[in-house]
Order: sequence, then C-alpha cells, then structure tokens
Amino acid sequence: MRADARYYFFHIPKTAGSTLAFRLLPKFFQAGEICPHMTFDALLAVPPEVRARYRLFHGHFNNQLENYVGGELRVLTVLRHPFERAISQYRYILSSPAHPLHAAVAAVPDFGAYIRDRLLFAPNSLTLALGSFFDPAEVLRRAAWRGQVPGSFDRIFDEETFNTAARRRHVEAAKAVLDRCMLVGLQEDMLRTAALVHAHFGAPFEGTVAEINRSTTPPLARSDLPAGVLADLTRLHAHDLEVYAHGKALFERQAATADKAEAAAAPVVIRAPDPPLPPRLYYMNLPWSGDIDLASQLLHGYFRPSEVCPAWNYDGLLALPTEARPAYAAYHGHFFWPLGDFVGGDLAPVLFLTDPAARALQQYRERLADPAHKLHARIRAKSGLGAFVRDPIAFTPNVLTLSLARRFAPRGMARLQAQAVRAGISVNEALGEYVAAHPANRWDLARAKRRLAQCAFIGFAADFQASLAALGRLLDWPDIADALRPELHARYAETPMISAADRAAVTAVNTLDAELYAFARSISGGPAPETRAPVGGTLARLLDRSGGVLRAAFRRPSDEYRRRR
Repeated sequence: MRADARYYFFHIPKTAGSTLAFRLLPKFFQAGEICPHMTFDALLAVPPEVRARYRLFHGHFNNQLENYVGGELRVLTVLRHPFERAISQYRYILSSPAHPLHAAVAAVPDFGAYIRDRLLFAPNSLTLALGSFFDPAEVLRRAAWRGQVPGSFDRIFDEETFNTAARRRHVEAAKAVLDRCMLVGLQEDMLRTAALVHAHFGAPFEGTVAEINRSTTPPLARSDLPAGVLADLTRLHAHDLEVYAHGKALFERQAATADKAEAAAAPVVIRAPDPPLPPRLYYMNLPWSGDIDLASQLLHGYFRPSEVCPAWNYDGLLALPTEARPAYAAYHGHFFWPLGDFVGGDLAPVLFLTDPAARALQQYRERLADPAHKLHARIRAKSGLGAFVRDPIAFTPNVLTLSLARRFAPRGMARLQAQAVRAGISVNEALGEYVAAHPANRWDLARAKRRLAQCAFIGFAADFQASLAALGRLLDWPDIADALRPELHARYAETPMISAADRAAVTAVNTLDAELYAFARSISGGPAPETRAPVGGTLARLLDRSGGVLRAAFRRPSDEYRRRR
C-alpha cells in the first residue's frame, strides 16, 4: 500500500458499514488522515484545501464524492442481501423516533405494507446508489429553477438518486462500479471481509470483529415473512438481486486470491460510461381527463427530480429562464400540441385518453364542485349530464379534437400572452378561451388524427391496468404500477355510471371526439392498447439516441397519416 493512497468507503446503508468505518478502517490511518465529515452538508462546509489533506473518506456519498474531493480514490464497499437490507432498514426506522419517516412507518400495519408504499420505501436502492450518475452543479441549478433553496445538499442529492426507477442502464453502471472497487465485502461474511481488509493493508487479522449500531427493535427475519411479502420483495428488488449476485461473485473471487489483493487495488475514479440518452417524454394532459396526478406520479417515479420540468402550463413555462426550458427530459401539462416549439428538440408524446362521455361527466362534476366558477349557478340548475352538454355556454364540445388540432407558434403565443395581460387573466386561461371560441371542424379532426398517429404511446382509462403495463414495457419499467398511489389505482378502477340517454346526448354534441376516440382505439390495436410508431422519423431519431431501448415496442402506422402535423 502506498503511503499517500486515498480511499473511499462507499457506505451502502444497513450493511454493517459503521463497523467497517469506525472499527476496522481507522486502524490503518492516522486520526488526522480520516475525514470526519460523513454528509455533504458537513463536507462542503470545509474548504477544498482541507478536504485534500484527508486520505480516508466514508459516508453515504454514493457516486458524487469525487466531484468534491478530486484525485484518484481506491474504493471499497460492503453489500448485504437486498431482503435483509430492507428488513434492517424497516427495523432501524421503527427504532429511531428522530427519523423523518418514523411516524409514517410506525403507522403502517406491517413490513409488507411498508415495502409497497413508494413514499416510504425505495425499491432497488442498491442499484440506484451504485449506478446513478449526475452532475451535482446542474442538479442544484435546476433545483433553484423550481424554487428549491438547497437547505440540505444531502436531501437534494438523495432525492436525485433514489426518487427514480432503476432500469437496465443502472444495473450495468452499478456492476461497473463494483468491478472497479479494490474490495467488495459482504455483511453476511464480515469475518472474511475483515480478513480481506487486513490483508490489503498488510496487517494480521485477529479473527474477531466488534460490531456496532445494532437495532433494538424486536427481531424480524426472512423466515417470518409470508409468501406474498417474499414475492413482493423479489419483484421490487429484481435489479438489486442481480447487482448483489454480481458483487457476491466478486467477493468470492477476491477471497480466493487474497494474496493478490494489493495487485488488484489500482486507484480508480468512479465514473461509468455515459448511458444512452432516453427520449424526452411529453405527457400531454388533456382537459377534464382527470390525469394530472397520473402524469405527475408517473414522470416523477421514472425520472430524477431534476429531469422533470416543474411547469405544467405556459404561465409556468414562460416564467422559467430561457435556458431552462429545453434542459429537461420530461414534461407534462396542458401545453396542447406545440410544446416542441417552445422547448426545442424532439419530444415523444404520451397520453391517456378518456371516453368522451366519461370526460364530459368529469367536467360536469368539476363545475358542480366549484362554487367559485363563473358558470357554477347555471350548471347547478341543470337537471343532469344530458342537459349540461346540450348547453353551448356551459359545455365546450369536441375538446379532445381541439386540444390535439390547435397549434400555437411562439409568435402567436406572445400575442396571446399580451392579450392575457390586458385582460388580467393567466395565459392558460386565455389559451383555453381561444380554443373554446373556435369550434372544431372536419379539418381539425383530420389534423388531430395525424397527431395521434405521431404519439409514442396512447393509453386508455377504460383499460387502465393493461395500458399501464404496456407503458411499463415501453419504458423498461416492469414495476411501473408501484409508482402510483393506491388512491389513484382505486380512482381508475371505478366505472363511471352514465345512463344510455346521457351517453347519447354527449355523443350527439361530441361527434368529432367520438370519431377521434374510436380512431385512437383502432390504431392502438383495439381494446388492448399498444404502443405507437413515429411519423416522419421523429421518434426513430429519438430511439437511435436511446440505444434502442424502445424500438421493439413500436409498429408503423398506416401511410394515410404519415404527413407531418
């Protein structure tokens, strides 16, 4: 071991890392060589020249430490089976009243409910910790764009690391990090792990390890869990199980060649190859589809927080710095079709369609529930849904067609923005009034059909679970359903009760939307929704940049709708 070699103990939570950090590693360093700062908040409060003096760093820094200490580091880490890690994390939170999740976790009935709640538990956290790479400066800059002051660097970086879905690229990056570690230990075999550490530093091992930081809550073992909970653990940890198996094989290989540990301990910089860029997604929220929560939970479950545009309408988008608008990987909101003109580059549109009658019912209910709306009294006087849709003042027909057919270039949007200022209303309100003031016609319907055929994905509220599964296959996200809150699943499981007479009344005034919805069904393969192909090569270019992640899920549309817009 070189006297000036610098080390980073990549501490994965709940892997007995405290034992290694405070019992084993300090034996081989002078007190002044060990960095005492184990969080970014503490580390970044220290001047760079002071950080440069340390030879041993340890903490939950994941892959971001090198951005702040520089130079080459010899990396070691300790892994633990994902099932036992999840159990240990659960017990730790329950035994720690000061933990921010203590009250919420204590309120759930059992461990099974804990792992199924995405607000409490992060699946595949091992894969995300090892396989996530981002530019911290860019993350902080985007946090400022969305009005988030970095009161805690650790909180922002943790959200960026774990508030996303682990995918294949994370698995490969995590394995690459493990391959470059000078030592991979196992919590389940701490004696051999300690022996490897001693061998690396050229010191004899006495054969005992004093463990610390044990949980005080009642014991809970894998054998105590019901079969259904074990099945959920397996499903939620599919990537972690693969990464753990890879790390365990490395450990066995290192243990078998312990005398060559020093030769295998070349200094490394923790850097994975840049992953292929996924397509930039645009979840197009449609008026009165009731899918605002769906879009938000899906995008925030799949992308990192800094990758999702915080604006959900043109008021918010135009308020962002100009350089911020094209910087995101995902957008959602009521931007109608022309969002690409305002954020630049190619976008892959995604949308979920609601049956026109159900959408009319949603609008009717919203208006009834909003006493502040200017038409509330008029709508409340209606005898029901049929009477509501027959009133041209209360109900705007063919909104789906209008939403997909209308287009606003930046110059036109600037005029609309000026009109909104003069009228004292928001741009979003002015946009809605403009759309509603120009009734849809057959030309609009033709344009709306062409644009539907350009969508990367079309889902249907009526076949919600099948649509969700199809979108998960498209995005390499098998546990997509776990990103949604239970109340959202319950909402989409409800079947709206609409009488035959009301449905006929909606169809009579919504003829274009009814035809457009039927068209969407037809190009999506009928009742079972499928993914859609690009028009004009737009999505093909996106897929080329994405390394082919989505390619197999698409098929080509008919030539009739190949014209651009």
